[in-house]
Amino acid sequence: MWSLAGGIVPALAALGSVPVFIYIVGAERFAILSLLFSINLFFFVYDFGFARAMHFFLPKDKYKCNEQEKRLTSASLTLAFFIGGVISLFIFFLSPFLVEYWLNVGSDNSSEMILAFQIAGGGVLPAIMMSVLRGRFEGAGDFKQANVAKIFSGTSLFLLPLLAAIYNDSLILLALTITISRFLAFFVYIKLSQNINFNSFIKIDFSLVSKIKHYVFWAAISGFFSTAFIYADRFFVAGFVSSYELSIYVASQDILSRYLIIPWSIAIVLTPYFASDQFNYSDFRDIQARALKKIFLLTSLFVLAVIMIIFWLLPLWIQVNSYFLINSISLILLCGVVFASLAQLPLVVLYAQGKAKLLSFIFLSEAILYLCFAPLLYKKFGIYAAASVWSARLFIEMTALYVASYRMMQNK
Repeated sequence: MWSLAGGIVPALAALGSVPVFIYIVGAERFAILSLLFSINLFFFVYDFGFARAMHFFLPKDKYKCNEQEKRLTSASLTLAFFIGGVISLFIFFLSPFLVEYWLNVGSDNSSEMILAFQIAGGGVLPAIMMSVLRGRFEGAGDFKQANVAKIFSGTSLFLLPLLAAIYNDSLILLALTITISRFLAFFVYIKLSQNINFNSFIKIDFSLVSKIKHYVFWAAISGFFSTAFIYADRFFVAGFVSSYELSIYVASQDILSRYLIIPWSIAIVLTPYFASDQFNYSDFRDIQARALKKIFLLTSLFVLAVIMIIFWLLPLWIQVNSYFLINSISLILLCGVVFASLAQLPLVVLYAQGKAKLLSFIFLSEAILYLCFAPLLYKKFGIYAAASVWSARLFIEMTALYVASYRMMQNK
């Protein structure tokens, strides 16, 4: 229940804020604002493998000792701080190129947008460090603390900029509030971590760093591609479609993909068991069947709700000339969300069993296919191709994950 709350509450905050942002800043500026959100959303979901590493190590008997747990967390925080700082600087220097040479924006607004992207990139550092503490909570089964912090993090990311937008719709101000929300959320994680004596984490055990790096290396590669295809492909799509089409694609994707937090919340609570030394195949089949049944039922209800909104309520809200485009894109993306929701369980199982290297090969294969065919399709069919490729890739990924997880269990 805590895991579901940690997924549903931020999702509702995002769903409620998207139409308000579109009303305040307009559809075209919302496309840029959504990219600012996407930077921080991406690096909250994509954690360079740190949360996955904590999920993998902490349930082991060796790390159930309080002292070993502290050493593992301190080493992970050190690595996260270094990587987060490098990525923030990378975004800072990349922002001029992104705005001036890739995004379809006018030169009159380029300086404001460059500064907005540079400021939003500052939130990456605390976001990556948060992933270590989130992974520690989840790996140890402390889902109350993990999701209290997650609720604050997910809601503040949207509500703080929304409050600022009511008074001023400057992209620079909105980017600043996005970054502030990341630092506030990080302090909430620290506060909740005081019950495990956070101050003792400053002692770094460098002997653990290499062990963490080995797992994090492959988890970072696999996590990058899986997260990028969900949350960051819009940056690639932005170079092939107009700002208006991009706003429809991003808004539809943002709203629909929020649902993925729910199946992920169901799957993630099983991580401590899947990664434990007591894991066995007979229990796995029973637990997976029950979890998959819940995910399938909730996903079916979600699909019915979306279809009702698209065909009954949406025509009352939008103009006729925009209805067909929004309707088509939403239905295509909905298929992808269904595939992604069903793929959450085998994804968690493979990560918990330390199969990050196998996942990296799966996602890297998808990336090669994507880069070979997606640009050609985008140029010819535009936004329809973008939505179709997004959903088709998720179907391929779902199939590959189920095949890999079942083959792994048969060998146990």
